[in-house]
Amino acid sequence: MAVVVSLASGSLVVIAARTVRPSPPRATGMPVAQRPPPSVDIVSVLRAMQLVTVQIDAGVRSTSQHDSWRGDVLASVLAPARYYYAVDLSELKPADIRIDGPAQAMTLRVPAPRRLAVEVLPEQRADRVRVSGTRLRDVAGEYHLGLARMGLYDQARRAELLPDDQRRLVELSARQIESLVRTLSGHRGPVRVEFDPPGAAPGDDAPRADADR
Repeated sequence: MAVVVSLASGSLVVIAARTVRPSPPRATGMPVAQRPPPSVDIVSVLRAMQLVTVQIDAGVRSTSQHDSWRGDVLASVLAPARYYYAVDLSELKPADIRIDGPAQAMTLRVPAPRRLAVEVLPEQRADRVRVSGTRLRDVAGEYHLGLARMGLYDQARRAELLPDDQRRLVELSARQIESLVRTLSGHRGPVRVEFDPPGAAPGDDAPRADADR
């Protein structure tokens, strides 16, 4: 092939060139290393994270009361509480991730969030005492306020999240996992996170709380 170049002086210069085609790779008889499927890479990244934690803020109330012929006393204490939940990713398997279609839509199935710890903030509590009859607030009221304060943590530990807080837990957990997938693996397609109910083995047909992101 020849290339003709026009110079500013008006003369022409012809440069001879030829096209070089790369030769096919020689067969060496050695096996070619196969890259693992994307789901294997993503599982490896997520398993290394082990736990994805979410904090839910709520309120907890503890009461103590006593009724007698001398009158009634009711003490109530309301305090903020923080519930810490975690999704355990340490046992994920490639079968828990599915990538479909040209859009590379990912479906990721993970265990449901489980409660790790509860924290009560007693310094922000609100106390309320109601005393009737001949009962003295300074004595009976303070006594039952003390009992109510002591019961705050136990009440928080035994309490279950309200439906709105449960939905928020599912949404926050799904958002955290989606962010991890995109940040650590570079996945750019849609991500759907499905949660197994507590105690359900993978593959069970039990109802799931799903979240689309």
